[in-house]
Amino acid sequence: MAEKVDIGEGKVDIDTMLLHCGSRLSTKTKSYARQFFDRFGWVAPFDRSDVMKMIGLKKSGASKLLSKWIQIGLIRPVSGFGKGKYTFNALMKD
Repeated sequence: MAEKVDIGEGKVDIDTMLLHCGSRLSTKTKSYARQFFDRFGWVAPFDRSDVMKMIGLKKSGASKLLSKWIQIGLIRPVSGFGKGKYTFNALMKD
C-alpha cells in the first residue's frame, strides 16, 4: 500500500483555529464562530444576513463581526456564490 504524501499545508479543525486566535477574539465571539462552523462547516458559504439571523445582530454589527473574522484569518471571501459570501478558512494563517 502506498504511503500518502503531504503536498502542502494541512487542514486544521475549528477548535485549533479558535485556540490559535487566542485573545484576539472574545469568548462570546469564539462561541459565535463555533455556532457558524457547526451550521456551515468548511464548505458552505454564508453572508451577513446569516449572521444577522443566527446571532441577532443588526447590519453594522454583523459587518463588524465578519470583518474581525476576516482580519484574523478565520474566514475568507469566496467567489461564485454572489457578492459578500464567506467560508471558514481551512488553511491556517500565520
